[in-house]
Amino acid sequence: MRIKIYILVFTLLSFLSQLGLAKGAISIHPTNHHYFLTPDGKPLLLTGLYVWDIFCVPTYDYKAFFKRLKENSLNFARVWVMWGWEEENWLCPYQRTGPGIAKDGRPKFDLDKFNPLFFKHLKEVLDSAKKEGIYLQLVIFDAWCLKNSEGHWDRHCFNGANNVNGINADKDGDGKGLEFCSLQDERIVAYQKRFIDKLLEICAPYENIFFEIANENYYDRNWEEEMGRYIKQKEEKQRIKHLVMPLDMPNHDGAGIKVWNIKALKEGFKKAYEKFNQPLIMDTDGIGEPADDVIRRAFWVAFVSGGHFDFLDSALSPQTKGGPLNPLRSRVYRQMGYIAEFSKRIEFWKMKPMDEIVIKGQAFALGEAGKSYVVYLPQGGRISLRLNSEGKFRYRWFAPREGIFRGEGVFNGERKHHFTPPGEGDWALLIEKVN
Repeated sequence: MRIKIYILVFTLLSFLSQLGLAKGAISIHPTNHHYFLTPDGKPLLLTGLYVWDIFCVPTYDYKAFFKRLKENSLNFARVWVMWGWEEENWLCPYQRTGPGIAKDGRPKFDLDKFNPLFFKHLKEVLDSAKKEGIYLQLVIFDAWCLKNSEGHWDRHCFNGANNVNGINADKDGDGKGLEFCSLQDERIVAYQKRFIDKLLEICAPYENIFFEIANENYYDRNWEEEMGRYIKQKEEKQRIKHLVMPLDMPNHDGAGIKVWNIKALKEGFKKAYEKFNQPLIMDTDGIGEPADDVIRRAFWVAFVSGGHFDFLDSALSPQTKGGPLNPLRSRVYRQMGYIAEFSKRIEFWKMKPMDEIVIKGQAFALGEAGKSYVVYLPQGGRISLRLNSEGKFRYRWFAPREGIFRGEGVFNGERKHHFTPPGEGDWALLIEKVN
């Protein structure tokens, strides 16, 4: 009965989207909770690229960045909102009025006075992303910086030495601001919620965003969930209701899928897929930037494991400028885009991981039983499949490095069939029922 209701809802959303009447934020697919729906009710796979500076550095060319995504068929970026401190070109949401001098030698923050430039710039970034059709994961707070004293917590606006309001998130005096992620101090929580109120005011009309409460909060899960529930409560009566990590999906450290090793990644996705009936996004924050081939293979594994992906590339930061020691990864951007383009050929939202059809060789499969399958061979080589489905099936080889099909054939789905790719390296198979 529940499945029938989901199907009815999905059909209604699709019908309304054709009439231009369905409006809302990006949401979770009603029949396959591992995927999303666009605001217009269409199935959505998130394929992304990002760097830390997109919003917080006002001189960052975010328009060119969003165009780069679009040109490479990518549709997603993770964007930090509040780091909590200022550098020469970094924005903070509060005015620096004093009286008194903060630890960085500038006037102290007044947490009762918002910085209008901060929110003006945020709106400009959101407008640009929406124009280019880019979805954003807005990181409301950064918790990583709280444990890093020099240059980070030392300059944070919730450091007692840096504001005029008597707010101090270092209650135990250990030189770290871990108590920022806590419900213990009602005044700190009140200021955090006041910031969220202002953020929701700005974000209310944007359908292409969802929220992540905090980056790398390893300190207090209850605080993070309370902030998520607060957003849900504030938006309860609004037309546009935004998804929130970690309530609607695990955050980038919460699912065990943040690793480049193919075997470990696949095992992580298998466990997470069973544990979370929610979207799973492989986010590479904190695991480095290996060779292009490693990145491409990992994202294909994420895709055929029923997941999404988002690549943090530090070369996109103005601090590195894509120099010779850290060049821009244009080749891998294109290859990431090939996955996005490939996904448009299939009804991925009707599929689930089906590695059981692989009876010999290293390969991972995503499929809809008896209809269509995607099989990825990370190292190439000969494999054997058994679909256990009646009738004839057509297969086509897809080259992940080039984004093109090379070779095809037909086989009987009831029998074991052997496949050998038409070249070296990794390959993908697209298998579809012959009508």
